[in-house]
Order: sequence, then structure tokens, then C-alpha cells
Amino acid sequence: MLLPTATTPQTDVPRTGEQATMQQLLRDLSSVFRLTLDEGEFEDPANRDQILSWLYSLAGNAEQMGAHGESANPSTDYFRRSLARDANEAVIRFRQDQYEGTRFLVDQLMINCYGCHSRMPSDRLFQLGDRFLKETDAATLSAEDRARLQVTMRQFEDALVTYEQYFASQEVSAGKIAMSSAFQNYLRICLRVEDDCERAIETFDVFRQRPDVPPYLDTRLSLWTKDLRQLSKKRKEAERDPLTRGRELIRDAQYRNAFPNDPQGMVRLIAATGYLHRYLQSSPTDTNRLAEAYYLLGVAESYISPTYWRSQTDALLERAIQTSPRSVYGRMALSFLEDYTISGYTGSSGVNIPPDVQERLDELRSLVESENEK
Repeated sequence: MLLPTATTPQTDVPRTGEQATMQQLLRDLSSVFRLTLDEGEFEDPANRDQILSWLYSLAGNAEQMGAHGESANPSTDYFRRSLARDANEAVIRFRQDQYEGTRFLVDQLMINCYGCHSRMPSDRLFQLGDRFLKETDAATLSAEDRARLQVTMRQFEDALVTYEQYFASQEVSAGKIAMSSAFQNYLRICLRVEDDCERAIETFDVFRQRPDVPPYLDTRLSLWTKDLRQLSKKRKEAERDPLTRGRELIRDAQYRNAFPNDPQGMVRLIAATGYLHRYLQSSPTDTNRLAEAYYLLGVAESYISPTYWRSQTDALLERAIQTSPRSVYGRMALSFLEDYTISGYTGSSGVNIPPDVQERLDELRSLVESENEK
């Protein structure tokens, strides 16, 4: 089999240093990702050197992205650092012939890129994305994998079309679609990237006409549609003060949700995180408001994040504490983080928090307490 020439330099698009790094990273990631979908090709000794070359290049560029992140929008720090850690771990796993572990890490890298690129509207066009997708032969992927790859390559319109075709397909039951993350990911792009409530409303209205939509799902989509219409009416209000609007939406969603994974508040939570990311992008200087934004993001992500290999909620709450340990939001973030951590490490044998995690919690508590004693 001929492997795609993903490392061939592209010279038709002017690039800054960071843009060039990102383009090469995505080129390598798309190449490795495609091969992980075929167990035989991925584990074929004839492909080993090329795969390892891509992984080394991916890890090196991820490290550079982490370095760029030191001066970039702080809300991207989690994604950049997780990308670097997972890319380096993927190299180690592959060299040790741990193919399943490598595939898992490559999948997490894709989720990481998806999460970062779907945070907010993008002012950067990735002109090579379509070419990379063609090299990857994205048409052979499942609808959800294809949409995820399209978002990773910043082909947002293509991803929305892929989801909409998936929702219209009669090959997958309405209930099975609802059990996947497709609706949530579709809303991430519509609300946070495209700011297009009307498109989501139309899509859900059409979907509800399917004869196999169960009553619980029809009720949920009706509620989401109502929320989308309200969001559309208050768009200007959110543009004027995204922090306040984000706070209001999270409060309303928490009031509505009966349990942590309750999807009733999904639209409000996704919209809120988009507004909060936009607030952080404005480079605010008030540390109290900045800590509040990180705290609110951490709370919201605890409801809507996919199961990340590395917790985004933890990172955001830590940033809230570090930003303003003396503020009420620093203390609230610590309290939420402690409860969130305990719940994550509680099972049938009781609470089993790893020593390094407990040590980090103790450090953060000491920071808050020492600052409040001054």
C-alpha cells in the first residue's frame, strides 16, 4: 500500500512560525489517524518507520505548540500541554509495540484538537485542510469520525453538512444517534464556531419529523429548540458582556439539570462556554473577573466535556485558583475541584485518590489559605 505523502512541504500558502507548526502537526496527525483505523496497516512492519517518523514529527511540533502557548490565549493552555504530553506518550507506546495504547492516544489527540478548534469562532482559515482530508480519504470514515477529522482540519461547514447528513440517514436509528455525542458536537460548532442558532433550530425541527424519534427525544429536542430561539434573541446582549451572559446561562442550566449528565441544559452550557472563551480571548486584566471566567468554564465543562484522557475541568479550576487565590472564585474553584476529584476517585472500595493528585490538591489549598491569611 502507498502511504500518503503527508510530510511533503506545502509552499502555496504563506505561513507564520506558529501556523507552519500547526499545519505540519495536523498533516502528521491526519496521516497517523487514518492508519490507526486499519489494524493490519497500523501494525504492518513495512509501515513502522514511516509511522514512527510521523509520530516523532507530531511530538516535536506539539512541543513547539506548547511553547507558543506560553504567550497565547490562556484558555488554550490545557489543549496545548495535553497535546504535547499525549504525542510524546504515543511515541513511547509505539516504540514498545503497544499498538492499542498508541491508537488510544492518537484518538485522544484528535479529541484534543477537536475541542480546541470548536471553542469559538476562528479568524484563521486553514486552506490546506481540504487537501489533507483528501489524502486521508475521509469519505471512507464513519460519519462521526469524518466530522471529527473535518473539525480538526478546521473545515467547519463540511463538518456541519456531515452531521446533518448523518441525522437524515435512515441507516442509523434516532435513538442510537441520540446516544452518541453527535448532537452535542453539532451544537458546539453551530453555537461556538458559527454562532448560528437558526441552523441548529432548522436541523432539529427536521429531525423531529422522523417516524422513529422516541417521545423522550422529541421532548428534549423541543426544549433545545426553545433555548436556541432565546439565545438568538439575546445575541447582542452576549456580545456586550459575554462573562455576565455566560454566568447567567450556567446558572439556568444547573437549575434545570436534575443530575450531572442530564442533557436538558446542554444548549445553555455549550453557548455559555463559547461566550466565556470569547471573554478570555479579549485579554482581560481584572484578575477577579478572570478567575470567575475560569471557574465558570471549569464548572460548565464538568457537565459537557467528553471523557478526556486528561481532565479539562481540573485544569480550568486550577487556573482559577492560581489567578486569584484570595478571591471568592478562587475559593469556590478549590471547593468544586476537591468535590469533583473525590467523586471521580470514589468507587465500591471507597475513596482512593492517588498520592500525586492529593498532593496537588493540598498545594492548591495551601495557596488559597496562605493568601487569605495575608
